[in-house]
Amino acid sequence: MSQLKSINADVIENLKALGGMDLLAELHSVYIRTSEDLIKEIHAAIAGNDSRTLQEKAHSLKSSSGNMGALQLSQICLQLEKMGEAQKITEAKALVPSLDNEFKTVSLELAEIVKTK
Repeated sequence: MSQLKSINADVIENLKALGGMDLLAELHSVYIRTSEDLIKEIHAAIAGNDSRTLQEKAHSLKSSSGNMGALQLSQICLQLEKMGEAQKITEAKALVPSLDNEFKTVSLELAEIVKTK
């Protein structure tokens, strides 16, 4: 797993130690599905100038991403959460491409981990 750029290998190993590959595969499936929904809601919150929803959805994605070892994505979400709290929608809008790109990378890396192990 040394080739991973967006997923913390230690977190993955800890998850595997808790429940093996079956648990990891299930967590992966739930994480991707819920994250896709949260990202859509973040996009909608920004488009609708809804800073409270931005803050809430970014917080949720931050937590689940951290739990899955997607630490860079979690940090982006932390920034979005703070921007929502501070009602800085314009700044949040500028961070969306980073959110989208990092989620794509995380998705690919997690799929590879689940597939190869």
